[in-house]
Amino acid sequence: DNLREVIAHEMTHIFQYDIIYGGPLKSLTKRIKPPPTWLMEGMAEYFGRGLTEYGEKKGGMEITGEMVLRDAVLSGTLIPLKDLDDFSMLSRVYLAYKESQSLVTYIARRFGQYKVVQLLRRWKFLSDSEKLIREVLGISREELERDWRTYLYRKYWPQIEGRKYTYEFAREVTPDDGRKGVGHMSPAWSLGGEMLAVLSAREGELGIELIRLRDGKVLYNVTKGMRAYRYEDLRFGEKVLAWSPDGRWIAFVGKRSDRDRIFVWDVYRMSLDRRLDPEGVEEVTSLNWSPDGRRLVISGIKGGSPGIFILDASSGRTQVLTRGLSDQVFPAWSPDGGTIAFSTRYRGSYDICLYRLSDGRMERLDLPGSDELTPCWFQDGRRLLLAVGEEGRYNLKLVDLSEGRLYQLTDVVGGVQGPAVSPDGKRIAFTAYSDGVRKLFVMDLPDSLGRGEEVRIVPLEGWGEEYRRIAREVSYPKHPYRTDFSLDYAATQFTFSGSFFEAYAMFLAGDLFGNHRMFFLTDYTSFSQNISDMDFLFQYQYSALRMPFIFGILNWRQPFYLLGDDGYYHVAHDRQFALAAFSSYPIDRYRRIDFGYYELHVTREAPYTPSEEFQARIRLPCVAYVHDTVVWGPLGPMKGSRFYVFGGKTLVSLEEDWDFSYLDLDWRWYKPLWGNSVLAARFKALGSFGPKGLEHFLGGPSFFSYGYELSVGPLRGYDPWAMKGTRVALANLEYRTVFIRQLVFGWPTTWSLNYIGGCVFVDAGLAWNEGESPRLVREGRLEALRCGVGFGLRMILGFIPISLDFAKQTDLQRFLGPKKGFRVHLSLGWGF
Repeated sequence: DNLREVIAHEMTHIFQYDIIYGGPLKSLTKRIKPPPTWLMEGMAEYFGRGLTEYGEKKGGMEITGEMVLRDAVLSGTLIPLKDLDDFSMLSRVYLAYKESQSLVTYIARRFGQYKVVQLLRRWKFLSDSEKLIREVLGISREELERDWRTYLYRKYWPQIEGRKYTYEFAREVTPDDGRKGVGHMSPAWSLGGEMLAVLSAREGELGIELIRLRDGKVLYNVTKGMRAYRYEDLRFGEKVLAWSPDGRWIAFVGKRSDRDRIFVWDVYRMSLDRRLDPEGVEEVTSLNWSPDGRRLVISGIKGGSPGIFILDASSGRTQVLTRGLSDQVFPAWSPDGGTIAFSTRYRGSYDICLYRLSDGRMERLDLPGSDELTPCWFQDGRRLLLAVGEEGRYNLKLVDLSEGRLYQLTDVVGGVQGPAVSPDGKRIAFTAYSDGVRKLFVMDLPDSLGRGEEVRIVPLEGWGEEYRRIAREVSYPKHPYRTDFSLDYAATQFTFSGSFFEAYAMFLAGDLFGNHRMFFLTDYTSFSQNISDMDFLFQYQYSALRMPFIFGILNWRQPFYLLGDDGYYHVAHDRQFALAAFSSYPIDRYRRIDFGYYELHVTREAPYTPSEEFQARIRLPCVAYVHDTVVWGPLGPMKGSRFYVFGGKTLVSLEEDWDFSYLDLDWRWYKPLWGNSVLAARFKALGSFGPKGLEHFLGGPSFFSYGYELSVGPLRGYDPWAMKGTRVALANLEYRTVFIRQLVFGWPTTWSLNYIGGCVFVDAGLAWNEGESPRLVREGRLEALRCGVGFGLRMILGFIPISLDFAKQTDLQRFLGPKKGFRVHLSLGWGF
């Protein structure tokens, strides 16, 4: 069902873009503004969750989506409709998807489904959200949002009646910083019941933490320092970590290389003990310990089919328990070791099944509700705790298998998930979605459970037979894949820069699997008089192997003004012809080795300044190593580090060949402090060694380049050409923070500045040539070493990052440069 919905969602996008743009070639003559994201994603969600073989309602929303949307309505945190035109600057993207789905569903029900399609078809003629809504629906955007919100208020506010908020019957144990956007899920009890191990989402990174229940304090970060070195990422979801019954081991799921692995952490030694590789299981979706702590039961996918597997906790030897066509998740081992309960997809919803290990019998619990998830055993072995979904929310229910009765424990306004029973059976830990984040709660088991309702236990005959029959009988003809190129994108762009007019045409083509990609760009004004002056860039990429291969050709004739021998400025040209071949070997998600070969031919044509004419050729084979664990935030890198080393040596056979060796080292480090603040540090050193080494300018913002000398920065407070040399060293230190999340203006039209922030910085660098021995400091003052200090503003206009820096030069004893004010640098793009 999930795959069906994903395919329908993405297919809807294909039809949408075909309706709007009419194919890639037409986009060359039609510059159509992208439609509002709420319309594109809302339609895809609406039609993607259409009528299925199980009779689900068109436009229906899943329970988790209902929980998130209802929470936003009741807490007054719905995203305004104008902000849904573009999701790129939103922090609550999932809520934006659910709001868009709800809005499109509302339009379809009130105005008719054909109006949804008409909104899309009319966009290419109007290209304005306000005009589009008024023409198609006959009301303003403000009226549409008002009516839609009223519909949501009438739907969700009455649901409070007779239900309780989570804080009314449970105690929140979320750490203090959890109330600032850090979510928690998948709680697991310690042996003594005084701690919980939980999966946390903190600062853009998943981790496992030990939380003390007495005061909600985080005692230890189990996975600190493991990302990139032990695993690439943790598995996100419920029941992806488990605390062994004897209290010594915590098992959790992480991805490494091409598959999921299980990591076992020793609580006594506070260190990682071992890694288990389930045989043939590509994905591990949940896990649970056996009562004796010697084995693990896991749910996962093997050979493309879901199933339940038993894993030896010492050797990793894997035994297949069940295989089937439907999803099978959240296995839980009974205390007596004889039964495994799990959730499985059955006729469009999740039901609880019991697998009897003694004889392989399967039984299904026939319970009311659309989804029964995350079964958890009580120590008596006769009761199961479940999260049951109905009426757009999950509630806790208890099944007494000996009595055949079902008891409801909660009836909440929002919803509860991932329950875990304490070892003494008296308390329940769970997570609840509230105020836009998952919070952690603990409740006492009620003394009185009421009368409950009857539960039927239905035998399942022939479990897995459908899967075995299809595997045995059904076969499809196989056809070799045939590469068939299609034009994916075509566009034009006009620019005016440096007193020269340029017009570009861009084409992107590829095959269905993405194994072959071709990109072509040309400045078609360049050969308006002479075809030999045609400027173009062609790039081909082959990605069918682990190591992608890229080949490129560049022919470019760049005009610029040059002072002639007659004292006047005249137009000169640098004609560049380049070849490039590149490949990269990914060691894992965070490390790679790059290989490349670059060949550049340069001819300067300066008829009014013959002394400036030259020819040069550079042929540079090179290799690089990259280790990158950076986590990005709204204004650039927020956490992690990056190390890069690049080296190469030119090939020389002709007099015009440049002879040099090249080495570039770059290290960057980012430490989150509080809120959206981060401390950023960087050190860079590069050198070009040889008789014709490349020279670099040092100074100003990092984006600046001049002629063929390469720019290095930022060294703020200085001109871009302040220093020049074949060797460069640079160090930067910045404190960055965000002041304002969004600033909206109403004139001359509605526009906004997003994530307005600032920084204070210190830059220090020097440049020198071969044979020189620069003196860094003399008598307490900087000499060859240059330093700049200052502050800056950061913001995002549309999707363009803008940096505005105010800097002063200093020699550590006084400020240099302009006597009044600061040197101002305006640049585009992210900082280091």
